[in-house]
Order: sequence, then C-alpha cells, then structure tokens
Amino acid sequence: MRRRGTLVVLHGLLPHKSAPNRSPRSRHAYAVHVVDGAASWSTDNWLRRSPDMPMRGFE
Repeated sequence: MRRRGTLVVLHGLLPHKSAPNRSPRSRHAYAVHVVDGAASWSTDNWLRRSPDMPMRGFE
C-alpha cells in the first residue's frame, strides 16, 4: 500500500497498470505530458491549447 502523497512517474512507452481500487474512496490520477519544443504538433491531437495560450519552451 502506498502512503498518501506518493508520486510514481512512468515513461509513456513503459507498459504499466494499476491494481483495482478496493478502497471506498476515489483514487485520483494526473497525467503530465512533456513535448519537445521542436516537435511538430498534429492538428488532430486531442491535447490542444487555445490560441491565447500558445505552447512555449522552458527558457
């Protein structure tokens, strides 16, 4: 059992799964997507930012 506040980071190409949540409380999951600034962004990608919030690199 993981303690509250545990963070697990997995590479997107790594096959992984999570065991069933047997707790009566909901389990939250967050996804962080990191994209190379030189990458070409597909127009049909579901991860889209609005035009007033363009993608920017870390400087």
